[in-house]
Amino acid sequence: MAKSASSGRYLAWGLALLLVLLLAGASAGWFARKPVARTLIANWCEARNLTCEMDIAHLGTDRVEIHNIRISGPTIPDLLSAREVTAIVDWPGLFTPVFSRVDLTEPAIRAAFDGERLTLDGLEKLTTSSRNSQGDMPIPIINTTGGQIQVDTPAGPLTGQFSTSGRWPDNGHADLAFASTELVSGSDHLKLEAGALSLRREGEALTGLIDLQISSLHLNQTRATDLRIHGELSDRAEPILAWDISVEQLENPDHGHLLGAVSSGQAVLKTSDFSTRHTLDEILRDIRASATANQLRWQAYRAENVKLAGQGETTSDARLDLTASLELSAADSPILSADALSLDLDGRISPQSGAFSGQGNLFLAAASLAEPTRQVQLGQVRAAAPFDHHADRLRAALDTGLTDFSGEAQFRLDLGAEADWQVIVHERLALNTASGGAIVMTAAPGRSALTLEPHLVTLAGVLTLSGGQLPRLNADITQMQLAGNQWDMQVGGVKLSRWAANGLALSADLNRLSLQSQGDGLRLAGLGELRFDGRLLGINTSQARIFGGIEAAEGPSGWRIQTVERACLGLAAASASASDTLVVRDIALNICPENGRFIQQEDGLASGTIQLGDFALPFTGKQVSGTAGFEQAEINWTADETLAVSITADQLHLPMQIGTRDLRLETGDPRLGIEFGTVTRLNALLEETRLSGGLVPANVAIEGADFSGTLAANQFRARANARNVDLTDYRDDPLYNPLRAQFTAEFAGPDLTLSGPVNLKETGQKIATADLTLNLLTLDGAAQVRSEDLVFSRGGLQPKHLSDLVRGLLSNGRGRLNAVTDFTIRSGQIAGTGLFTATEFGFDTQKIGAIDGINGEIRFSDMIGLTTFPSQKLTFAHINPGIPLENGELSLQLVEGG
Repeated sequence: MAKSASSGRYLAWGLALLLVLLLAGASAGWFARKPVARTLIANWCEARNLTCEMDIAHLGTDRVEIHNIRISGPTIPDLLSAREVTAIVDWPGLFTPVFSRVDLTEPAIRAAFDGERLTLDGLEKLTTSSRNSQGDMPIPIINTTGGQIQVDTPAGPLTGQFSTSGRWPDNGHADLAFASTELVSGSDHLKLEAGALSLRREGEALTGLIDLQISSLHLNQTRATDLRIHGELSDRAEPILAWDISVEQLENPDHGHLLGAVSSGQAVLKTSDFSTRHTLDEILRDIRASATANQLRWQAYRAENVKLAGQGETTSDARLDLTASLELSAADSPILSADALSLDLDGRISPQSGAFSGQGNLFLAAASLAEPTRQVQLGQVRAAAPFDHHADRLRAALDTGLTDFSGEAQFRLDLGAEADWQVIVHERLALNTASGGAIVMTAAPGRSALTLEPHLVTLAGVLTLSGGQLPRLNADITQMQLAGNQWDMQVGGVKLSRWAANGLALSADLNRLSLQSQGDGLRLAGLGELRFDGRLLGINTSQARIFGGIEAAEGPSGWRIQTVERACLGLAAASASASDTLVVRDIALNICPENGRFIQQEDGLASGTIQLGDFALPFTGKQVSGTAGFEQAEINWTADETLAVSITADQLHLPMQIGTRDLRLETGDPRLGIEFGTVTRLNALLEETRLSGGLVPANVAIEGADFSGTLAANQFRARANARNVDLTDYRDDPLYNPLRAQFTAEFAGPDLTLSGPVNLKETGQKIATADLTLNLLTLDGAAQVRSEDLVFSRGGLQPKHLSDLVRGLLSNGRGRLNAVTDFTIRSGQIAGTGLFTATEFGFDTQKIGAIDGINGEIRFSDMIGLTTFPSQKLTFAHINPGIPLENGELSLQLVEGG
């Protein structure tokens, strides 16, 4: 309003001064008389895109008189005209004429108003330059009679009268009045009830009045209803300017909307001299103002129930102390909206620079951060697997919280140039979300909790998060800066209470944390302890923790994660399992990444190599327990959505207790692969493996084995192959000679099915086929060994090939033997029976000679103890124990081999 008032104040006087310049141009050609003067004036007007017409009636040393002045602009004719202008000339010095008085008879001004701007077709620019070009030239007395003004509007011309007298601003008066009128043209209309402007200067006394009443206005896109402007400038020891403004409705699509607005106030002035040589602090002593509006919209900003009040007072150091308060509801802007907003401000303005510095209080209720702003800032909240679900949950909780929250803060505000401003929250910033969350920033000593600057947000202090699906977090933020989509955060310590997402609970105690985000790149470094419980990359963990220092950086090719300060990370867990069937307990490992590089990522695939050294992993299952001991173990792994692990070692020692029996596995250079996921995939390679213990009724040496399988929530399937499995009797005096088998095994859940041929190791001859079914959980099952048709002949198969116990006792075997042994396994306890069949079997002995034609069956009731049923019978064709016997029968029973 100050700018408009200033322009209005100088308009009439500037136009008068413009006429004075024309008079000066006319008198400048005094010596050349009238023709030259006309030429000078025409050239001057043409240079300013004006058309000037006039009759120079008289050019004298005491008086200049011009008739029928008409000045037209580029588009509007007769912008300024007068029937007669007479100027009285004084000569204070040689060749220095001045005008002491100018009389204008029937002057007329023509302007245009389109509903937004009042213009004189460019002539208003010349009034300013004319006024500035006066320099020290004294302003004459200017008297007008019969002045007319016409303002062209889209609804039609609005006409009024004006008059002036005296020398402004020393003495004089100016009056402008419009009569009540109603204009209509098409959809445009204007109904003016009253319009008057009056200024009076008498010595030091200055009085004034403005009164404007518009019932309705519709000019182009501007609409107004019941507009009232009333202002008075009173003549007192200290002049007082008072005003009352109201409007029922004011609207323009390009600028805004105002509904039910009222403003009033007064300003106490130090002087009535409003010339430009005075600054605001030299004119104004104090000011009080208030304003209310039912609705307000300006560009993209909207509010309802607006209440604004303020007061200001100039100080001895030429500044303006200002106190203001603002209340509004249903506030909306491109960044923030709120159901209610209140603002109190107390500060000081420097009139010379326009700078403001002060303090205030801000309160927001039911506020919401605009979705585009939330997307930009929360888009940086992300993490790779396995913590991506936690990042998603945090981002969702913040998004929900910042959609509906309340907050309050005490702040400091400094305003300079347009792009030079700063808002500082010194002590505490608190946001409470409708979802039950709380975000509080408490300033550190000597720092500000929050600093807002153009394109930069800075936080420092203790940040606490709680409730509303937010994690319970305390972070000592040394400094955090946000600029667009870039973050830079340095934290002295972080405490995260247990927080779960997608079945994985996290907690943390960090001594140091830094986070930097630039565009698509993220850098994270931390030192401390991270704890987790639940399913981590397909592994069920309990009371697991990782401790040490780590640095993670995201680049164009993906993530790179490495240790800091120490070469290794510590890993401990109460237990870990891929399913309920097997649990590894009491884990304590040093994780030492190769060259300190824990994770590197390329094309979305993370990988790493970790040296674990020597370690042991106790484990338990249903009726199974043991300890897996590794020597110089190493892990190579990759991870995208799931974790794939390859474990190698120089040696693996695996003693187990299965039921009441023990089993011991020893192997060199084992290789184990695990791919964790909804379905866990297993594979293994074993070399030079030995099995022993009470569960295996033999000593087993395996040249090599491979294993592949899948483990789902309730289903385990796998297939294994064992090559060159050497079986030797565990007894000190072996009952049978070494055997070599090739086994294939299949696993379906806990059920194992194994089969394969059994050969004599020495000759390679196949002598039997072995089959086994076993439930690995209950250790219930069955096994069978079925021999081939064992045909004995000279130069072929002989009894000594089967057992060294008969070497030197039996020779020259002939005929055929068959055997079937059946074993039952109950809770790990093994029992077996057997059937041996002889067909025309015979052999030679040293003591009784040859025995021929043996036929019959021998049934064993306990194969483990080599005990037969009673009265087993064999027939024979010939035997000579000293007395030749033929076609006889032999009855026998073995008890524990004897």
